[in-house]
Amino acid sequence: VLEEMGYFAEGGQAKALTKDDIEWADIIYCMTNFHRNRILRGFIVDRTSKIKLFSCLDPLIDKFGIKIEDPYGKEKIVYENVLKRIERCVKCIR
Repeated sequence: VLEEMGYFAEGGQAKALTKDDIEWADIIYCMTNFHRNRILRGFIVDRTSKIKLFSCLDPLIDKFGIKIEDPYGKEKIVYENVLKRIERCVKCIR
């Protein structure tokens, strides 16, 4: 899906988050509350405010309660919709 949408994805692969990743990052955006809570429970984080939900970036997504679901193992259309939502949120970072 990424390559079809114009993104370079060769060699891209998910990996487990590490303590070093958390210490290195200024902000970590999570797709779901489950992901965010798992990070907060699994690691000691100096500032819990650095662990945020993507949906908080976009007032429309946040206002209407639209979640960015985890597409893992789901149909291609779900991946496409998740990518569109993430792109919308990333635009709000700039």
